[in-house]
Amino acid sequence: MGSARPIQSAAHCGAEVNTISKIKNQIRRRRTSIKNNEPACGRGWFNDILRESDRMQSKENNRKAPIQRRRGMAMLSVLFIVMAVSIISMGFIWRADMALACGQNLCLHSQSEYTALAGLEHARALIISPDNSAPLETWQDTALQIEPGTNLYYDLAIDNPQVSGSDPNTADYLYPVRCEAYYQSGGQKRARSSLAASVLYTPSTGKAVYRSMNRQ
Repeated sequence: MGSARPIQSAAHCGAEVNTISKIKNQIRRRRTSIKNNEPACGRGWFNDILRESDRMQSKENNRKAPIQRRRGMAMLSVLFIVMAVSIISMGFIWRADMALACGQNLCLHSQSEYTALAGLEHARALIISPDNSAPLETWQDTALQIEPGTNLYYDLAIDNPQVSGSDPNTADYLYPVRCEAYYQSGGQKRARSSLAASVLYTPSTGKAVYRSMNRQ
């Protein structure tokens, strides 16, 4: 005799959700069509099948629920990661902007510093200029420029000198000199650099040297 074929259980037959849904819908249509004609004793079989179908459907839904919850957690994790990366990126951009602004300010300050030094040299050239018929007394001017067309300016002032000696040919002249350099933008002075110096001028030699130089 041949071996008997195993009878599949109801749980095995209901593994596929689509098949369960189709069976369930067919049974409901059948139940609706014979509800009024079938005896009361025959209705229990359909009710049992419906309850079994509902049980298997609920089991399948419970099996899918953890997967959906894991997908929701994965989405939240991705959103948190994107937000963290965005905040870190904005921090790097802000620090880069601050570093760039600091570099620009340092560059402007360096240019103003060298412009002030150039202004002191301008004063020294005025003191020893051969065009002077006599030792220079006072001189002052504002908004001077080394290179026209730029926004770098300097104000220069030469005060009355202190004379040591009665003979003009051998006397020494000590000039207080002040120079303020700045970067002008929008009518405002920025990156100011002020220097004060003492220039010693000797007419007999025609030379002028710095005795002191201070930053104000």
